[in-house]
Amino acid sequence: MALYIVPDKCIKCGACWAECPVNAVHENHVFYIDSEKCIDCGACDFICPINAVFYDIEAALKCLQEEAGEAKLSMEEAEIKAKEAEDKAKETNTEEDKEAVQAATDAATAAKSAFEAAEASLAKVQAEYEAS
Repeated sequence: MALYIVPDKCIKCGACWAECPVNAVHENHVFYIDSEKCIDCGACDFICPINAVFYDIEAALKCLQEEAGEAKLSMEEAEIKAKEAEDKAKETNTEEDKEAVQAATDAATAAKSAFEAAEASLAKVQAEYEAS
């Protein structure tokens, strides 16, 4: 079993490549771990500044599923807050409330983008897992 780098999480800093004692980390547009060379020492996992390395692809999938679920909840909460701000602004019609609507709408849009990115990353890794 070899460690696994989630391509969409990787920031391509090269820390894993530099740290690997057996030169199992390679780069081909993204960093990946050669399962034939990997000795599961965990050096790449330890050094990764953003936790893009997992024990295996199944562990990566589990983490990405949890992240997508959390992103969905955040998106739903942001959408509710935006709707509440909009309803309040309709009642009060103050400039402050209009600005709050814009801020809440921007937050909901950002949360939706984060959810879509999490879902896309999960789909890519799921497809790779199913192909292997």
